[in-house]
Amino acid sequence: MKATAIIYDLKNFKGKEKTYLIREVYGYQDTSNHGKYKYHRQGKLTPYIKEKWGKNVIIINKKNLTKTKKILDTHNIPYQTRNIELTT
Repeated sequence: MKATAIIYDLKNFKGKEKTYLIREVYGYQDTSNHGKYKYHRQGKLTPYIKEKWGKNVIIINKKNLTKTKKILDTHNIPYQTRNIELTT
């Protein structure tokens, strides 16, 4: 499968701004009632992410590259792309 690795960098964001950005773009795990219930809140990129490698690398299908770039650009997240091929 043809895919793209996106290497992003969040070092220019600090504190609450970084937390808010990560939650909005990548999603998060939400708990309620003292941890009794857990909910996965989706971010804007969640439907496009195929795999996540480490903290700053995500793998997406090549066909979703323009949508992903648009989301990262609207949030001013610096990134680099690399074309890769995934085999099973």
